[in-house]
Amino acid sequence: IGSMMVLTSLQRWQSGPRSYFLSNVDPQNFRDVTEKLDPSKTLVVVLSKSFSTKEILLNQELVKGWMKERWSGQVYACTASPKKAKSFGILEENIFGMWEWVSGRFSIWSSIGLPIAIAIGRENFLSFLEGGAELDEHFRTAPLERNLPISLALISYWRRNILGYNNYALIPYSYALRRFYSHVQQMEMESNGKTSHRPTSPVVWGGCGTDSQHSFFQHFHQSEDITPVDFILFSNPDDKSFAQSHLSLIANCLAQSHSLMAGTKGKLGDGVTHCRGDKPSTTLVVDSLSPKSLGKLISLYENKVIALSQIWEINPFDQPGVELGKRISNNIEQYFQNTTAPLNVDSSTTALLSVIKQHQVSTTK
Repeated sequence: IGSMMVLTSLQRWQSGPRSYFLSNVDPQNFRDVTEKLDPSKTLVVVLSKSFSTKEILLNQELVKGWMKERWSGQVYACTASPKKAKSFGILEENIFGMWEWVSGRFSIWSSIGLPIAIAIGRENFLSFLEGGAELDEHFRTAPLERNLPISLALISYWRRNILGYNNYALIPYSYALRRFYSHVQQMEMESNGKTSHRPTSPVVWGGCGTDSQHSFFQHFHQSEDITPVDFILFSNPDDKSFAQSHLSLIANCLAQSHSLMAGTKGKLGDGVTHCRGDKPSTTLVVDSLSPKSLGKLISLYENKVIALSQIWEINPFDQPGVELGKRISNNIEQYFQNTTAPLNVDSSTTALLSVIKQHQVSTTK
C-alpha cells in the first residue's frame, strides 16, 4: 500500500520504468497486471519481510510460471528472510535485506522502497528520504508545544477519548494524493487498533477533494453523527500552467473547512436549510507537492501514530488480530482440501462453507 501510494503521488517525477503492483490474491489482479506486460521486458521485485505471507507466496508462484526461464535473472527480493527468498530460486545477489524489527506499514524507508527508487530515480528518492528524516528529527527534538506530530496526536486523542468520536476522514485536496488516506488508514488502524483500558484508534477513511464533496460531504455538514476531518492543502501547484485550477482547489478546501466550523442558517437552493456548524477539522497547509514534502507528510502521520500508541500504552508494531485471521484461514483451506480435517469454526461459518461447496459441485456438473 505504501509503495503504491508514493508512486501514485509522485507520478510526475517518474522517469524510470512503469510500475505495476500485484497485491491481491484474487487472480483478477494477476490478470490485470500481466496482460499489459511482456515477460522478457519485465523486472519483478518481491516485497515480503517474512517470505511466509500466503497471499504473496501464491502470487509469486503465478508470476514464476508467467516468467518461466527468466525467473532467476529478472526477479529481485526485498526481505528480512534472505534464506527463504533463495529457496524460491531468487539469486543471492538479487536480494536486498531489511531489518527484522521494521514493520511492513513503516517500511517504505527501507529496501521495500526499491520500486520507488527505480521509478523516480536516485536523486528524487534521496530527497524523499531526506523529507522523512527531517520530520523524524523534528519529532525527536522539537519542544512539545511546537511539535507537529504530538499536536496531531493530542488533537486525535481529544476527538477520540474526550469528545467520543470514533472515526475521522482524511481529505487531501490533491488528486495526486488520492491513495494517501488508505496508507494512513492501514498505518493507524493496524498499529493502534488494539485492546486497551480506553478507546484507541478511530476508523480512518477518506477520499480526495473535490470529488469527495459530491460524494459524502453532505453527511459531514448535516448528519447527527459527527465526523472530524483532516484537510491537506498545497499552497502552490506542481504545474504553474494550471494555476487557475489550483486556485479553485484552495477555494473549495477553505470553503469546506469554514462551513464545517461556522455552519449557516438561511436559504440554500430551493429550501430553508440549517447547517449548524461546530464540526471539528484540521487543515495542514504545505508549500507544494514534491518528493521531499511527501516524505515529510508520511513521517508526520507515522510519528503521530507512535505518539498516540504511547498515550494509549499499546504496542503499535504487532498485529495479533491479523494473525488470528490467518490461522483460521489456513484451517478452512485445509478443510477444503481434505474434508476429514478438523474444522474449528462456528456453526454459521460451517453453514456458509456448506453452501459454497454445493455451488462448487453444481458448477462442475
